[in-house]
Amino acid sequence: MKFLYYIVLFGGLSWVYLFSYIYWGFRITGRENVKSIKNTSAITVSNHVHDMDSPMLTRAFLPDTPYFVALKHNFEMFFLGGIVRILRGVPLPPTDDVKCFAKFQSDVNQLLHTTTHKVHIYPEASIEPYCRQLRNFKKGAFYFAIRNKVPVLPMVFVYPKPK
Repeated sequence: MKFLYYIVLFGGLSWVYLFSYIYWGFRITGRENVKSIKNTSAITVSNHVHDMDSPMLTRAFLPDTPYFVALKHNFEMFFLGGIVRILRGVPLPPTDDVKCFAKFQSDVNQLLHTTTHKVHIYPEASIEPYCRQLRNFKKGAFYFAIRNKVPVLPMVFVYPKPK
């Protein structure tokens, strides 16, 4: 799986980064904030305004990209589900499945305690295409940060609306 991760990351995503740079003018500002958490585990949070948010997120952290929490249906898509898995997507279990949700929490806590990996969570909990307003946050990302005593790195995506 790690081999596939690097093939997709440096092979396929290079084209995605180039496309997003040309088409949307994608830029990363504040990279020094990412560098400040390089040697520690952390929670990263951002708005969720486009299907390309997660692949673009990887660009800021290269070569060690964060794990990101995604809805289960993202893993069930034919081709894209495999890409989501390879790029360290973590399926969010349904909250009514107590046993599965407890395992999810335990796994995230373990990852934050024993590694320097980052876990990205979209605290708005849903995608709102091209939205420019801050929406209400769910508490999960901040629960993990407090419980594991790790920093939270906020990020923001802004995409131009298609004409």
